[in-house]
Amino acid sequence: MPAKDFLNSVQKKQLQQTLRDSEQPHLREGCLILLLINDGKTAREITDLLGCSFRTVAYWQFNGFPENLESLPDEQELEYRPDQQEPEYLAHQRERRNSHKALEDFIPLSDIKVLEVSFALIQPQATEFASKFYKNLFTDYPQLQPLFAYTHIEVQEKKLITALVLVINNLRKLTYLKNILKDLGTRHVRYGTIQEHYPMVGGTLLKTLESFLGKEWTPEVKRAWTHGYKAIANLMQEEH
Repeated sequence: MPAKDFLNSVQKKQLQQTLRDSEQPHLREGCLILLLINDGKTAREITDLLGCSFRTVAYWQFNGFPENLESLPDEQELEYRPDQQEPEYLAHQRERRNSHKALEDFIPLSDIKVLEVSFALIQPQATEFASKFYKNLFTDYPQLQPLFAYTHIEVQEKKLITALVLVINNLRKLTYLKNILKDLGTRHVRYGTIQEHYPMVGGTLLKTLESFLGKEWTPEVKRAWTHGYKAIANLMQEEH
């Protein structure tokens, strides 16, 4: 079974390429699972992040290697099943069922998966993405530039990526995410952010995502990011 750092550089690039180019959802999901395993994520962490089943993660753990991806069947055909009587498995399933409705009311699980997969495509270019975001922001909304007068833009770019990673990685942990977003909202009030600024930032985020994702910027991805940003911005503004 593969473990952390089991992929060599060629295999990793191959998986990233398939993640970008494949039109088969189960292959893209499998590539993401293997990349997360390579990063040291456990099966439980991966099911939390992607919303997939234990059997799907287990199947890719045992069978998914870059050299045989195209030969693997769709998830509907998978035969491996974990022992569903294991206490940890049953407890985890109950926990996921209890939190499912709250998550759906915040951001639908289908949208969360789209956000996670599309953001994974951005991460290898995180530095360039953040730089382009602020160039777009200050070009389209020069009135916002004074808010950043007392910070180095390189520092701000790193903060942007850190915040995006933190939010995307915790979309399935609603209670924790709410605390994160309320704290971010409080800090932004101290920086001088007002309600009218949020649509400007959201528009710039979508514009920058579109330019980096290219053909991956589908109507489904645009909708997920539009609705996701609105939900996140609303939480950041609560109590302010």
